[in-house]
Amino acid sequence: MDAQAPITKPRHYDSIMKIKWPLICGIYGALTLSALGTGVDADVPFSFRIGERNLPAGKYSFAYNELENAVQVRGGGTEVNLPVKTRLHGPTATMDFEGTLVFDRKDEVRLLSEVWLPQKDGFQVGSLPDAHTHMVLNIVQRPTEALSGPKIFQQTCQVCHGPDGKGNPTADEFFHYKLPRLNSTYVQGKSDDELRQIISHGKGRMDPVRLQENTGVRHSLPAYAVDPLIAYVRTLGTAP
Repeated sequence: MDAQAPITKPRHYDSIMKIKWPLICGIYGALTLSALGTGVDADVPFSFRIGERNLPAGKYSFAYNELENAVQVRGGGTEVNLPVKTRLHGPTATMDFEGTLVFDRKDEVRLLSEVWLPQKDGFQVGSLPDAHTHMVLNIVQRPTEALSGPKIFQQTCQVCHGPDGKGNPTADEFFHYKLPRLNSTYVQGKSDDELRQIISHGKGRMDPVRLQENTGVRHSLPAYAVDPLIAYVRTLGTAP
């Protein structure tokens, strides 16, 4: 009988709420069926490494090869099977996400370390030996209309900025800092590109905006949901 890789808890779930580096927002993905079983297609927006290979940003497919106990990666002019080091078990993706890729990051190096597939949990395929952070790339296929600006605001911004964007004294006290009022000229005077950067990557004391599932795991706000959120923030007006 072939030995199976041990099942362990994924490394990134314990630390995801403390991540300070910019999270890459969720991207559109589509399920793909093949002889390898269920997999995912993803548009990776940055260059990355698999093993010792450097791959450019672009469209890739990821699927589990049960015969070889490996994750097959296709795209970027390459096709390779990455041996599974460890089977991972943990909270599955919410309905917003069809898969998740995790990259170990140190300086400019981004190494593909974990691949989470529909109905397959996760697979660890690599790891940087030195201290590093994790980048989580969620693959989503829900349409833009699925999350409206007001709904996104209620699930993310409201707890700190208040239901009308005019602030939450409790949040100010908690953070020992007066959070920017979303109806202020300071916020409303920023361009959409500036707001998009802040929402997606954070700025200063503010982390990137994240959605929280009922398991308590927080995920980066999908890219398709950023512009509806900005449009709603614009409706909050400007303080006199």
